[in-house]
Amino acid sequence: MNKTKMFAIGAVTLMAMGVLVQAWEIIPSYSVSEMNSSPFEFLACGDDNATGGGGNETGGSGNETGENGNWTVQGNNETGGNVNWTGGNETVGSNVSGSLEPGEIYGTVFFISNNSQIPVENANVAVLYNENFSDVLIETLTDENGYYTFDSLMPGLYQIRASKQDYSATINAVDLHSNESIELNLVLEKESNYGYPLENITILKAIEDGRVGGKINVWQKDNVTYDHEILIYDGVNITELDVTKGAVSFTVSGNESSTGKTIIINVNSSVLNSDKDIAVEYDGKTIKMADDINDVLNPNDDGSNPEYLISKGANGTQILVSIPHFSEHEIMIYSLAENVVEALGGITAVIIYIAICMVAAAVFVSSIYVRRKI
Repeated sequence: MNKTKMFAIGAVTLMAMGVLVQAWEIIPSYSVSEMNSSPFEFLACGDDNATGGGGNETGGSGNETGENGNWTVQGNNETGGNVNWTGGNETVGSNVSGSLEPGEIYGTVFFISNNSQIPVENANVAVLYNENFSDVLIETLTDENGYYTFDSLMPGLYQIRASKQDYSATINAVDLHSNESIELNLVLEKESNYGYPLENITILKAIEDGRVGGKINVWQKDNVTYDHEILIYDGVNITELDVTKGAVSFTVSGNESSTGKTIIINVNSSVLNSDKDIAVEYDGKTIKMADDINDVLNPNDDGSNPEYLISKGANGTQILVSIPHFSEHEIMIYSLAENVVEALGGITAVIIYIAICMVAAAVFVSSIYVRRKI
């Protein structure tokens, strides 16, 4: 081979090698493992030359920025909600906290006395959370006006609990949304030891279900006067309450088309002695006792027949009276022993009066007899 041919072959070989080198420089480099393991299909466009990597992309705070161009990611391994986005700043998913604003829950804690709302100062108000609402997220005390507020709560489902010593705690559920403000007023009731604890739990459930129309609390204020409070829950009016030693009477009325209700009467032992037998009259007629707590709290299960139930506690007596239908009814609760004593007291007075009259008559007759003999 002459030198001219050898020079030509060498030149062609060098040119071919140069072309291969330039082509290699512009072809992206992917490893076999990257290409086979990635669950994404990457479509490169623009000038940013996106690289597939391992195929797992994390949403992070929800903002992904395409600096020099736009790209599309397709797949199902994206963390943070929605998988597909296009360039710029895009929020990833609807469950990213960065897109939600805190909300507020506020209100007043009070108890009801004689149909008036009395603010409860220094009541503890707590925000309960997690699946069973057993953990306290934050808590506060009410001010002198019974007011409380939680102004930095993230959206979610909570339970708000209000409590204070000598009061029964109350709990309300709240579903708070983003940037929402909810007013939640909480009603406490003064605790009493009138009934048994199990029955109190059952009664609270009946109040929530609307089966209890109202409650009357009665106690002795001093040696000669009595005090009371009336709580109206649903659909009834309680008027003409009269309290004397050994007896409580009142008038209850409501919408005639409404279902029956049960009335709760808590009476301190200073008014009704819980050791004595108690009778209940409904429109002047003695009524029968219910089978149990569930029976008396279901006022519609015995037709038009009212019933009552008595629970004796440490400090007094709790009487439940079922009202099966409404117009206007008079309820009388009294101690048989007290009424017998009062009746005996009246009989004794009559006997003493007759005896005095007889003695006076004997003295008068004797004086006339003595005068005649003289």
